[in-house]
Amino acid sequence: MVVNQSPRSSALFRALHPEEAEWGLAEHLAAAIFDVLQSANWQRQGDNRAPRPKPLERPGVKPQSKRYGTTAVPMNEMARRLGWEVSDG
Repeated sequence: MVVNQSPRSSALFRALHPEEAEWGLAEHLAAAIFDVLQSANWQRQGDNRAPRPKPLERPGVKPQSKRYGTTAVPMNEMARRLGWEVSDG
């Protein structure tokens, strides 16, 4: 139980989670503020072709970059993939 309750600044926590030990609540809040300001500036610049800014990387959090396709899947195909019954009519 002591292991689960060890503080972020402890040597044990730093050994088990080296990246996460450096980031506390203040650092996560600062990163969130950075992301919001970056997005707000991107919206106000007026260039629709400019790429959307990527969020600041946080330790222990993997970026969401997985794509599952570039086109829409028809409803009957999605129903088939999900195993739902499809009525023709």
